[in-house]
Amino acid sequence: MASAEALITVDEAEEVIQERTGPLSVLRTPMLIILAVVIVGIVTLLIMLVMSLRGSRTGLEAALPFLDKTEVESLREPSR
Repeated sequence: MASAEALITVDEAEEVIQERTGPLSVLRTPMLIILAVVIVGIVTLLIMLVMSLRGSRTGLEAALPFLDKTEVESLREPSR
């Protein structure tokens, strides 16, 4: 039992490990952090845009002045 045969040799295992770790593996963590920050920023802007379009004051009106409208004109006939 002590001398059991392995499916792959130690050299083959090291070769597989070297193939999976390439030059881009070093950049994996910074790229994930940048991607997470970008996604959070986009979601925050979308939420602020939706809130502004519903009439809430978010401060986004300074960047997008067309959101500062208090009322939207309607095409309906006035009630009699």
